[in-house]
Amino acid sequence: MTVEQLSLVPPRPPDPGGARRRLQAAENGDGDYYFCAATGSELGPIVASVVDTVTGSIRFVQLP
Repeated sequence: MTVEQLSLVPPRPPDPGGARRRLQAAENGDGDYYFCAATGSELGPIVASVVDTVTGSIRFVQLP
């Protein structure tokens, strides 16, 4: 068996017009903290965006 046959995720159909990428970009940029990524390489910018978003709101509290 090949890796593709063992995969539980079906292969993505071609996206010649880039509609999937445009929809993902819109979802990832709308500020609702829901993000889409189809591959690991697409996840990098999402993680960077999340880190940028939360670094201004993280506070450390001194506990007794």
